[in-house]
Amino acid sequence: MAYRLTGPAELQLIKVLAESSFRHGEAAKNRYELLIRTAMESVGDDPGLPGSWPVRRFPGVRVYEIARSRHRVPREHRVADPWHKLVYCVAEDGVVQFWQLSAARIRQAGRQGRA
Repeated sequence: MAYRLTGPAELQLIKVLAESSFRHGEAAKNRYELLIRTAMESVGDDPGLPGSWPVRRFPGVRVYEIARSRHRVPREHRVADPWHKLVYCVAEDGVVQFWQLSAARIRQAGRQGRA
């Protein structure tokens, strides 16, 4: 399945990568981008990916922590402590649409109260 980013998600991705480059260097930024893109591809292939969870207040919206895709990245390119989350839904045309690359603490429904 394909995926796309909304305008706000694209801007957030640009900001996250710029900040990563500024704070940790270009190599670290490249590793973080690889992890984010890998997570997006994984969700694009399987929107109900194990580890993702629904956002109760917004039917059809799900959240996936990019840290859950670390094992899909070659060991030498892994990020030590990734903490962003992808907020997404499957659009009417069947394409996964990422709404947000979130740094906020989003509670998982059923484990830490209502999301």
